[in-house]
Amino acid sequence: MDKTDVDDWSSENFVTIRWDARRDNDSRPTPQRLCKLDFPSRKQTANNILSLLHDMDPAEFGYQLTPEYFSTTFNPNDFGIIDLIEQALLPTWSSAEETVTHAKKPPGRSIEAYLWQLRVHCSTQTRNSDPRHEDMIKEKDLEDTTWRGQFGRLVVTLPFKAFTGGKLTIHPPNGRVPYQEPIVYDTWGASPPPGQRPVINWAAYHVGCNPTVSPVRSGYRISLVYNLFPVQGMSQMGSQPTTSRILDLTKLPVYQYLKALLSDEMAWDKKGGYIGFMMTHAYPHNTKQGHDIGFIPENSLRGLDFQMYQ
Repeated sequence: MDKTDVDDWSSENFVTIRWDARRDNDSRPTPQRLCKLDFPSRKQTANNILSLLHDMDPAEFGYQLTPEYFSTTFNPNDFGIIDLIEQALLPTWSSAEETVTHAKKPPGRSIEAYLWQLRVHCSTQTRNSDPRHEDMIKEKDLEDTTWRGQFGRLVVTLPFKAFTGGKLTIHPPNGRVPYQEPIVYDTWGASPPPGQRPVINWAAYHVGCNPTVSPVRSGYRISLVYNLFPVQGMSQMGSQPTTSRILDLTKLPVYQYLKALLSDEMAWDKKGGYIGFMMTHAYPHNTKQGHDIGFIPENSLRGLDFQMYQ
């Protein structure tokens, strides 16, 4: 997870969501002027959240809406988010070559983020709601040709109003401890206190992880969900060339784990010692028995293996 500060929340930089009014026989459609929300929250549109909930579909965690019924000015490339995900989670071409349709592979690899859902978690949960929403990318979903080649998911929480609860927890597959699963991580929570700049909270994780969101006790947690795919060539660069960012390794869970381990005096004697690390991914090689493989090129490393190398 990470937290992206936005230096200048001018009127031009506000993130906006617009949606189609629901039309049914039970109620009158929402007026078009009410089908808009701004982030950070503004007085002119803040109360439109109730109209949004009315026009969304109920879900076990709250409310959801698919892209054919809404649009947004938010682009994760503009905030440098995709740049950071590429450095931490992007798989090698050997694991994604089935998704490549070009006859020749140009140098470089990147990520395409496809908007999948708009979600609202709130204290007034829908009927039969699950107190801990599970959002695992299941194998049966990946069998759909629409999402074939998907390697991860990005969840972005927009700065609307302060809320309590709604904590995101990533449960790694196969019972691994959280620090051993490659995710982009920092802080997930409510809007900042008054006087501080609004922030965009986001989290990205691999296929197979099992995320849960704790119940929202007050307020509204509004998020955009993207499915992530590997692509050839350069990334979908943002409109501002200054958005390119370098991954801060101190924001990764593995950094905190190693820091605590190295700080534990009981774990080391006066002569020091060695730390062994077993790679979490398999890599191709051309040796008969798998011995004496030697050094694996840096650009072949994936996820946590790459993070440890860095």
